[in-house]
Amino acid sequence: MASGSWDGSLKLWSTKSPATPSSGSIFETTVGGKVFGMDWVENTLLVATSGRKVHLFDVRKSGEAYAAVSTQQRESTLKYQTRSCALFPNSEGFALGSIEGRVAIEYVEENDITAAQGKKKYAFKCHRVDDTVYPVNAVAFHPGGTFATGGCDGSVVMWDAKVRRRIEERSDELGMGGLRE
Repeated sequence: MASGSWDGSLKLWSTKSPATPSSGSIFETTVGGKVFGMDWVENTLLVATSGRKVHLFDVRKSGEAYAAVSTQQRESTLKYQTRSCALFPNSEGFALGSIEGRVAIEYVEENDITAAQGKKKYAFKCHRVDDTVYPVNAVAFHPGGTFATGGCDGSVVMWDAKVRRRIEERSDELGMGGLRE
């Protein structure tokens, strides 16, 4: 299990041992900003922090100890604060939701080969009603590659990242606090 804090600390905890905050975590580091969102798929941990920073960690167990190696730190392509984040099911990329009602799709490896394969980062507007912009509170991926966003407008929208289209929108006064996979 991973936890991130507004003091900039990132900790990994074992769910198998009865660790308490006083007994310590199994791994600890700092990310240099308030942690606003995290997602973990297999060995990849995504952390979105203040200052529009995005951190990627490779988390693996080596013997009895865990280690989290920072593989990337980059600035978000979004202009405003990140509110939510989620990794693709295959960990090749991630989505970031922001307070400006936008979602950015970015790829872990960004080079000429991935660009030729059509894997270019992009951003789009969502969760807007007339001239009112709502934050994107939650992002969650389906194993098939589609994903959903939940916004402060009370709606959940399903998207297809490959064709860059909205699939469906539900706004049945859901009272969005979070979106579960």
